[in-house]
Amino acid sequence: MENSINTSKSPKVLMISPYFVPRKRVGALRSYKFAKHLKNLDWQVCVAHLEVKGQKLSDEEKVALEGVELFGLKTPFDRTINRSSSDLGVVDLCVSNHMEACNLAEAQSQSETFITKYKIPLPNRSEYVPEEQKEKVEGMRPKKDVVEVGAPIQRVIDRFERYLPMDTWYPLLRSHLNYMEQILIQEQPNLLWITADPWSGLSVIRTLSKRLGVPFVVDFRDPFTLCPIRSAKKSNWAKKVEKRLESKVIQEAAAIVFTANETLKLYQDSYALYADKMHLIHNSFDYDLSNSSAELDQNNELFRETNRFSAIIDSSENRDQTSISEESSKSEPFKLLFLGKFRSTSPIEPLIKSFLVIKKNHSTFFSNIRLYHIGTLEDQVLKELETLGLTKHFLSLPPIPYNKVPDFIENFDGLISLLNPIRNMVIPSKFWDYLPATPPIISIGTNLEMKEILTNTQRGYQFESFQTDEIAQKLYELQVQRQLFTLKSRTSKEHLNQILRFSAEHKTRELSDLFLSVIKN
Repeated sequence: MENSINTSKSPKVLMISPYFVPRKRVGALRSYKFAKHLKNLDWQVCVAHLEVKGQKLSDEEKVALEGVELFGLKTPFDRTINRSSSDLGVVDLCVSNHMEACNLAEAQSQSETFITKYKIPLPNRSEYVPEEQKEKVEGMRPKKDVVEVGAPIQRVIDRFERYLPMDTWYPLLRSHLNYMEQILIQEQPNLLWITADPWSGLSVIRTLSKRLGVPFVVDFRDPFTLCPIRSAKKSNWAKKVEKRLESKVIQEAAAIVFTANETLKLYQDSYALYADKMHLIHNSFDYDLSNSSAELDQNNELFRETNRFSAIIDSSENRDQTSISEESSKSEPFKLLFLGKFRSTSPIEPLIKSFLVIKKNHSTFFSNIRLYHIGTLEDQVLKELETLGLTKHFLSLPPIPYNKVPDFIENFDGLISLLNPIRNMVIPSKFWDYLPATPPIISIGTNLEMKEILTNTQRGYQFESFQTDEIAQKLYELQVQRQLFTLKSRTSKEHLNQILRFSAEHKTRELSDLFLSVIKN
């Protein structure tokens, strides 16, 4: 049976996004941004997604999605909500292993002192911590792996995941196949869009497209079979099954979207026959700086009003540099922020080594430098910090709601991004949160695309992991610039327009243009 094409004035798309708000995973946020901005571009938008048990859309999300038709897919268990609370999104509920190791009360006290002293705009925890989790945050040591119904089965499946193709969402998504088919028959969309991972969704979209004759577009947020890290974890049989699925999807899809240029090039080289239908649409920031990029282009004062695109204005001509005493330099910590997980794909070692260089060359600065962290921390990293005497320079902060991130990061002097070269095919999600902010970005890695973006936007600097001396020197220079009030304003129209290219509104326009070309063809 073939579905009749929607012929109404406004085109319609059915987005199949297993992860969607209220989740705050990267995939969920990417789909959410597209859905709300496609609606504003006169698209009719429907979203099929896996429901999160006991969690609801925020008032802000409800307003943004007004007019978007949501179809929730019931799930007996959820392997993601135990790792990231819907309302917190940015990080794990239990903050980090470091938080636990330091004693929750002590770590909480440290972070609250920081929040008070530096006026970090955090809400009361009771406003965003789920009711059932409050007691854990308010004094009890957080338990690991808080589970929902069905999680014991999930743990068994995880042990054998190496031998399973795709992912453990496969049976769940297939069980909803008939329901999603009914949605298609009811809504009659012009096209289907699916984002992966979960990779099992690719099998679902192929089946739906064949049954109802509707073209589909695939969104690869990460490389699938061509990811070396993921591939190393799979058995040969699983790899063969996944490769067959990937090949079929690329052949049959009307278009394939990637989020990083290196991933795009990799797939174009591997599937040269289908290179023409592969496209690049980055992730984005969506901080509602203004109603439209057109207004921003016309009136740069809007940026100054937000205090987000106006770094410290160069006032060195009017300031007596000698008035900055050694004592004032000592009193104000130089605050760096890292969002996310310290792990093999985000190694902290280069940063640790640069701190040791600073200790050797700039003792006063070293005593005042601090690295604040929100996320998870492996025990071995904590042990290394303790061994090197750097524990006091490293502080974990409590989790914050995702919508508070833009204002939160403005309180820091530098934003850290760490990327293992093996992950050059992707751009870390934190990079997009950092991009529209004021503090300079210190990127450690070899991703050429990130380096190009930083250069074009004048948002920061990139170093390779072995350049610890250079990293140390740059941090010292930034500290001196801060003390002398000589950080340059970043309000030039050229740089602002470069930054705006990565706004959610702009990226959604790119997706809309792609959708329209698919419908036309």
